[in-house]
Amino acid sequence: MPLYSYCVDDLNIDDLVVLCKKNLTDRHKKKIIELTLRQVGKPYDFNYDVETTDKIVCSQLVYLAYTDIDWPTDNLVGRYTISPDNIAQKALHEGELEVILLFSDGKQVRGDTITFMSSLMEQ
Repeated sequence: MPLYSYCVDDLNIDDLVVLCKKNLTDRHKKKIIELTLRQVGKPYDFNYDVETTDKIVCSQLVYLAYTDIDWPTDNLVGRYTISPDNIAQKALHEGELEVILLFSDGKQVRGDTITFMSSLMEQ
């Protein structure tokens, strides 16, 4: 049984997607965990600037953890940012990421999560 299944019923959320890179080696998993844990305790980055690492937002966490993915960034008001949609795009159309868990409007989405996520992004 996957680890996340133990806490799914306790989540109080609107929307959430858990993504993972496909075909990771144990060595690569350890590197990702290490890079992710380095972000713990950092304040929220209200400038949404991916080029600074002293503050962070949720989409930037994925950007910093998966350093081998060619991430699309947007120049917004003179800062490079990465949006949740930029991250989600990497799971669509046979992308590098796979959907592990998806919640929409507080309910877990089961079945074809890719089609469901695609329809959300078209809205």
